[in-house]
Amino acid sequence: SNEFIFIDKGCLRVFWERDYNEVTGWFAFEDDFFCELSSFIPQQASTFGVQAIEDTTILYITRTEMEKLFV
Repeated sequence: SNEFIFIDKGCLRVFWERDYNEVTGWFAFEDDFFCELSSFIPQQASTFGVQAIEDTTILYITRTEMEKLFV
């Protein structure tokens, strides 16, 4: 994951696959911040999937853009 996300409207579902089934880990709702930290910090591919389960509007900042704020 390369983005830090704010959910302006809607809902996201975070899931992974186990034994050919999807397992829902959590939901991120309107006015929540969302970032898959185990992927974002080391900049590795995520093992989680993210799905909008309703019409969703997000705002995001990339890691590169965020790092520029701390210089």
